[in-house]
Amino acid sequence: MHVALLEDLAIVLVAAGLVAVVFKWLRQPVLLGYILAGILIGPYLLPVPLVQDDDSIHLLAELGVMMLMFNHGLHFNFQRLLKVGPTAIVVAVVQIAVMVWLGMTLGRLFGWDPMDSLFLGVLLSISSATIVYKVLVELNQVHENASAISFGVLVVGDALAIALLALLSSIAMTGTLEPVAVVGTLTRLGIFLVVVPVAGLIVVPRLLARVGKLQSVEVLLIVTLALCFGVTLLALSLGYSVALGAFIIGAVVSEAREGPRITEIIEPVRNMFSAIFFVAVGMLVEPAMLVAYAAPILVISAAVIIGKVVVYSLATALCGRSPRTSLKVGLILAQIGEFSFIIAALGLSLGVTSDFLYPITVAVSLLTTLASPYLITHADAIAGLIWRFTPAPFARAVTVYSRLGPPTGMPETTPQNRRLIRRWLLQIGFNLAIVSGVFLMAAEASQHPEWLPFVVPAWIGGHDTLFWFAAVMLVLPVLVAIFNRLQVISMFAAEAAMQAKDGQVPNYSLRALMANVMLVFSTLLVALFVFLLSGALLPPLPILGLMVLFVVVVMMRLRNHFIGVYARAQVALEETLAEAPPEPDTAVESMAPLLREARMDLVHLEPGAWSAGKMIREVGIRTRTGSSVVAIARGNERIINPDPFEVLHAGEDVLLIGTEEQLAAARELLASPDEPPEPL
Repeated sequence: MHVALLEDLAIVLVAAGLVAVVFKWLRQPVLLGYILAGILIGPYLLPVPLVQDDDSIHLLAELGVMMLMFNHGLHFNFQRLLKVGPTAIVVAVVQIAVMVWLGMTLGRLFGWDPMDSLFLGVLLSISSATIVYKVLVELNQVHENASAISFGVLVVGDALAIALLALLSSIAMTGTLEPVAVVGTLTRLGIFLVVVPVAGLIVVPRLLARVGKLQSVEVLLIVTLALCFGVTLLALSLGYSVALGAFIIGAVVSEAREGPRITEIIEPVRNMFSAIFFVAVGMLVEPAMLVAYAAPILVISAAVIIGKVVVYSLATALCGRSPRTSLKVGLILAQIGEFSFIIAALGLSLGVTSDFLYPITVAVSLLTTLASPYLITHADAIAGLIWRFTPAPFARAVTVYSRLGPPTGMPETTPQNRRLIRRWLLQIGFNLAIVSGVFLMAAEASQHPEWLPFVVPAWIGGHDTLFWFAAVMLVLPVLVAIFNRLQVISMFAAEAAMQAKDGQVPNYSLRALMANVMLVFSTLLVALFVFLLSGALLPPLPILGLMVLFVVVVMMRLRNHFIGVYARAQVALEETLAEAPPEPDTAVESMAPLLREARMDLVHLEPGAWSAGKMIREVGIRTRTGSSVVAIARGNERIINPDPFEVLHAGEDVLLIGTEEQLAAARELLASPDEPPEPL
């Protein structure tokens, strides 16, 4: 058995290596060669199959999916998503909606069943980030305006594709498209997509920073793979796909300071398993079926290219971009790729799609991928040709509209208090999502009482009570934070509602009463939400009353401690996002202006300074002044590039980097005997 697996793996890798050399020499995408190699060594062309154990190869292909999606996550970057702007979001959403509709319509015209049509629509809506990136790099067009918009659309598209992947998994398993099921699936998915990244952004970058200090590539690689497999296993245990878990942990790792280094060391592992994945994709393709479905393949391929060019171009133009730029975005993104394989494989593995859909997907991807380099290479000429034959009235209208420029958003006219209230409400919603995620995980854990090393008596509710109580204690800091936000919002709302008119004395007693009523009402709503959320785990009523009383006492006694725990977690999250490494393709370009503006200064930390004895992140040198700590001289010890948890001590020298203004503010901050107020 082991010998057969080694033989199969050797055949797959030898075939992949040969076609990789040939396709690289032909200057064609290597993944096309991998798929062709899979077709050649698959069970349909040769009289005697070369690969004996298909199951083992497909198991390795699953690892390829995981590594492929982990790599996508490494190039995702949450900050990059925040910076792509409304154009990428609008374009991605419009394109996915239209292409899903187009795919479902084509499926119905072909006479396919609804599930085949649904999967066809979804897999046609996702463009290939791998193909686009490789082609644009080879053509040296990465930094053009159309390329920047295309990358932004791909980032948003990947995020939406993950949501669609999880949604399709649920629909396929339940066999229904009912709105209630869809809303429930999206709600659980939303909670998962909030809780796991937030927890990861707080823990993972600091863990990897500690591991990175060991200066061992081997240890860093093993820890990274452990995180990848661990979160993937968590996603699988909650009913989601391998792709979802791998993508999320990849995006979290990309925010770490070691992200670029991890991307570099993980690449050989990714390349090997990705090659196995694409070869396995080809092995599932039956050439006879491609011939039988030649007409749908050609129609769908044409629909992908024409539909994506039209939809992407119109959506980009509606966002205020120039006609040529809009057309070029459409030409760049006119293909489907690796994500479509994953979606098609999902339907096949769940047994909800017909056997013909997977080879059709591969064939359409092959045709559109073959066309993609030529479309991108000649994008300017094709865009000019299309523009030349565009009707004159429509061309004039688009030109006038584009000269207005991209939408800049609505002017800010709301008072500061309203902005703060909106921010606090958003934080409350975010915190409620975290609470929901914890209770959902507790409900999942309650299905496995064997995890407990002891038996919980039935009179207190059994193991369900223990999991409920553990979940409540775990979210106590979050609940305290929600209560604090509700308290402040109630005060602001009461003040706004009971604002005194000119010449009248404010009724402070009535205002306080109204604030307290609003606080009690909103607190009861949150409590009701928690109890409804954990209804399946609630203990018997007497035990529940005692536990609630205990929780309330703990909250009152340790409120300040919980506030500190939540604040530290919030600071850790904000610092992670604030200190994320630059994108690899822009780091070199940004270095020259940085060196022109940057200065360094050595500050001696005097006894009596308020900053002595505090961690760097507690002092907030970066957030308060904009400068950064480069090194610390502590006696004979030299700490280079200290992390935010390093404690500053009186009598040591701190080396700072920043502009003249930032360094002056930092010197004043470190020398001050009193802690300055928090910046607004």
